[in-house]
Amino acid sequence: MEDLKSGIVIIGYNKLARSVIDILELINTYNISGIIDIKENTTPFITEYTVFDDLKTLLVLRKDKNIKYVIICVQDSKHKKEISEYIQKSCPELNFLNLVHPSAVIGKKVILGRGNIIGARTVLNSDCELGDFCIVNDQVSIGHDCIIKNFVTIKTKTTIGGNVYIGDYSIIHSNSNIIHNIEIGKNCFIKESTLVLKDIPEASIVEGVPSKIL
Repeated sequence: MEDLKSGIVIIGYNKLARSVIDILELINTYNISGIIDIKENTTPFITEYTVFDDLKTLLVLRKDKNIKYVIICVQDSKHKKEISEYIQKSCPELNFLNLVHPSAVIGKKVILGRGNIIGARTVLNSDCELGDFCIVNDQVSIGHDCIIKNFVTIKTKTTIGGNVYIGDYSIIHSNSNIIHNIEIGKNCFIKESTLVLKDIPEASIVEGVPSKIL
C-alpha cells in the first residue's frame, strides 16, 4: 500500500535536528525526506536520512517527493529568519510545521504561530500566545496569559510566571526563573540560572540572582 504520509525536510544538521528527528519518529505522522546542512560549524551526528549540503536542494525535493512541510532547526535567530524568508519566497506552497513533543502539555486557548519546536514535558498554560519560529526546550513551564514573540529561544528547565511578555529574538537560558507580570524587550540575552524580578529593557544581557543588567 502506498505510504500516504506527507514529507518533511529538516533545515539544519545539529543537536536540535537530532531531537527533532526523535520527535518526528515518535509521533510517526510524517516521512522525513532529508536533512539540509547549512554549515553552522556544529558537530554532525550519524543518521539514516540523506543529508544535503545546499538549501537550494529544497527546490528539487519539493518536486520529486510528497513534501508539504519544512522545519528549521537553526540556533541563530537572525539566520533562521533569513532562511524562513527564502523558503516563503521560493517555495510558498510549503508549510512550516509546529512540532510538539507528545509529552508536552498545551493549555486551553493557547495560540501557536508557525515553525515552533516544543520539547518534552514542557507546559504552556492557558491563553498563552507563542509567535513564529520559537524554540521551547524540554521541561519548560510557561504561565498563563504569556506572550512570547517571534524567534525566541527558551532553554531547558526555565520557569516563566503568568502575564510575562518576551520580545523578538530574545534568548532565555536554562534553569532561569521569571516572575509574574514581567516584560522582557527584544534581543535580550538572559544567562543561565538567572532570577528575573523586574522588567528588562531591549538588547540587555542579564545574569544573577536576582538579575542584574551587564
